Amino acid sequence: GILNKASKAKDKTDKASALEKVQVEVMASYDENGKLNLAELKTNLDKVEGITGVPDTITEESFPLTVTVDGYTFTVDADTMTITVTK
Repeated sequence: GILNKASKAKDKTDKASALEKVQVEVMASYDENGKLNLAELKTNLDKVEGITGVPDTITEESFPLTVTVDGYTFTVDADTMTITVTK
C-alpha cells in the first residue's frame, strides 16, 4: 500500500543522501592532475559525520575501500573511480 511505497521512497532517498556524502568527499580528493590524493581522501572522509571503516592511513593497498555511512555500506574503487552500494 501507500505506507510501503513511502517507506521504500524514504529508504531510496536516505541511500542517495549517504552515497552523495561519500561521493563529494572522494571527488574533492582528486588533485588538478586527476590523481587521487590519499592523504586528502582520509581527511575528507573523516569529515563525514558517522562514517565508519576509514583506516588510520589510506594507502594503495586500502582499495577497494569499504566505508559505512548512515547504515549503508559503500565500496570505493580507486582504479575504476567508482563508488558502489554494497549494502
